[in-house]
Amino acid sequence: MRVALKIAILESNRTQRILARETGMAESRLSDIVRGWVDPREDEKEALARVLNQPVAVLFQEGNSPHVAA
Repeated sequence: MRVALKIAILESNRTQRILARETGMAESRLSDIVRGWVDPREDEKEALARVLNQPVAVLFQEGNSPHVAA
């Protein structure tokens, strides 16, 4: 899970459905991005950062990787 992104969504008092609508992406796509199942495109990162009023670097910071080493 992309923790910083999830926290920013929660702090914005938006649901993922609302955020998806505001960013112009499918709710399922946003869910996959938050879960870390897919990597967002640059335009998706920028849209999320704009709507959440956060820098891209904060939402998608290194060390916030969805992949956990075994």
